[in-house]
Amino acid sequence: MKRYPNSRVNVSWKPNHMVNDGCEYSTKSLDGSKTSSAYTRWWGIFARCYNPLDPGYPLYGQRGVTVNPAWGNFQDFAKWYYNECEKLGIEPESNSYQVDKDIGDIKEYGPATCRLIPVSENVAKANSKDHAYISPTGERVIINNLNKFCRENGLVRRQMYRLRNGQCQSHAGWRYDHAYYLEKC
Repeated sequence: MKRYPNSRVNVSWKPNHMVNDGCEYSTKSLDGSKTSSAYTRWWGIFARCYNPLDPGYPLYGQRGVTVNPAWGNFQDFAKWYYNECEKLGIEPESNSYQVDKDIGDIKEYGPATCRLIPVSENVAKANSKDHAYISPTGERVIINNLNKFCRENGLVRRQMYRLRNGQCQSHAGWRYDHAYYLEKC
């Protein structure tokens, strides 16, 4: 089992092009008290795309989303990330922005296919995407606005998102339809 330096996390899923060669950008925040937001985002992107145990894997890695080799080295990602933060005039450690790869129908995280967008905009985009669930009666239901659907049908929104993210199997008889997304690939 591979282990990432200074980590107890099992990274047997870690692809060969995921490295941290160089020392220009630290994996720690400026005061050294926590992991930097750049490193957290970089690690999260790889986990979603390559770790079958990650809650986001069914929506990313299982659907063929990959990471461009240009971002395989954390130092290259960090340079892009901090440059983007500077262009937008945002504090890199604020966590108010997220890396968005949904420019068109792109299945790759990379410098040419991603941008930083406010968390609120990314959440709104995610909520307006089609979500496929299996109803308690066994029918496939395509839901465009999950928040609204939950309000109108007395469902707990958080539980429906947990279904989508693979954190639970069912809620009030509803199940997430992962096959729908595999059919679309």
